[in-house]
Amino acid sequence: MVKDLDEIDDAARDQVNLLNKSTKIKDEWTDEEFLQHQVKRQELLNKFLSDNSGKSIILAGFHSEGGGQYAINVPTLNKFLLDTDAATSAQRAYQRSLESKHVKNLEDLPHDVEEAQADIEAFTSMGYTPRSTEQIIEWVGNNI
Repeated sequence: MVKDLDEIDDAARDQVNLLNKSTKIKDEWTDEEFLQHQVKRQELLNKFLSDNSGKSIILAGFHSEGGGQYAINVPTLNKFLLDTDAATSAQRAYQRSLESKHVKNLEDLPHDVEEAQADIEAFTSMGYTPRSTEQIIEWVGNNI
């Protein structure tokens, strides 16, 4: 089973109704709103893992907000971080947002790069190993 954590993120955001109770975008959420979101994300992840117990599971995407402050628990033995620099990561997030209902501001790109760098540092401090796409695919092919 493969699951993009962005799917869980979107479902949690919708179920907690964060975007509908105000006009605030995620960057403007309060600590309480981030905490509500984190709790719902954890519930949804736990349900997904329970529903797929006994299967090989690959989770992709970020599992935290705010530089790791609002991280959900992802019980795994193998932690890989796509080896992408912060500027590329922020640019890709912007491009993905163009296809969603929550388009990012291009003017916010410098801030988004800083945030991406903080995320990279947080994940590496949590034991994630940077690997290229090819290395991750090779590992999956050899181990799953």
